[in-house]
Parts: sequence; structure tokens; C-alpha cells
Amino acid sequence: MHYVANGFGDDLDSPSTEQMQSFLDALPLNDIEHGAAWCVDADGNCLEYEVGGNLTYEHIGVPARHLAGVEKKTVLKLWQLLVDGKFAEIESEPWQSGVRPTPSTAEVLRHEEEMREWQISQDLEFYDSLGAEHGASRCRASTCERRTVAHSVFCRSHHFEKIKGRTCPFVH
Repeated sequence: MHYVANGFGDDLDSPSTEQMQSFLDALPLNDIEHGAAWCVDADGNCLEYEVGGNLTYEHIGVPARHLAGVEKKTVLKLWQLLVDGKFAEIESEPWQSGVRPTPSTAEVLRHEEEMREWQISQDLEFYDSLGAEHGASRCRASTCERRTVAHSVFCRSHHFEKIKGRTCPFVH
């Protein structure tokens, strides 16, 4: 017996080719978290497709491999080969090592910059949510002359550092 499943937790036992196609067609194009579907045979061999075009092949006893830029019609063909146990035909594809392509240096740098920008925006949102420093007493950090924020014994910067466990990047 084989089955197909997706990132939403939907699954079908022994689906027809048409049902497999429907599973692929139902994938949300812009949902990286849920945009995947996979076909698994009775032995646990698996072909997993991601909406970005990556197809991962996990064959029992063999390290995972992938194909990049795969179209849904190819996925459907390979799923059917898996169901039919035609591993030699699956193996004839130009599989690459690992579960997905190694990102280029530019992609890694772009992702790191996006993450830095996201972290700064999250930190600023938290920092601003602390409100004004107009408490009746001075911040408890030794050498700090600033006033406390509401519900804290620290100024905004030192409260940020106490909660986040790292230096506050803001001075306003």
C-alpha cells in the first residue's frame, strides 16, 4: 500500500493518479510551511515535492537526494514510478546529493541580511512597547541615570537587555 500526504496533514491511502494530481494542484504556491506533498510506498521510500520545485528522494538505505526545478508533471510521473516499484527508472534521474540544492553565497548573504532586518524590526517593536522612561525612580543598573519604565526597575535599554539577554541596539 502507498499513500500521499501534504503539509496540512491531509493524506490519502492508495490514491489514483488523478488524486495524486489533485494533491499537487492543491498546494499553495506562496506557503513554504505547508507547500509540500509527498508519496510514500509500502516500504517507506518517499518522494517529497516542495512548491519551489524541489523534489527529494529518500530511498531506504541510501542518503537523501534531490532534483531542483521540477515541474508537477514530472513529480506525478515519478510518484507513479515509486508506486509501481520501478526504482531503476527513478534512479535514472539526475539526482543531486542532499535534500535540496546548496544555496549560493549570494543567497546565504541575502538571507542573513533579511534575518538581521527582521530581528531589528522585532527588537524595535519590543523596545518601543516598553514606553517612556518616566518612572518615579532611577534605573537599578549601576551607573545608569535614566528613569524606569512602567512595571520595571530598569530603563528601556536595561530592561531590554535583561529580557533579551543581549546588548540593546537602541539609544532613544
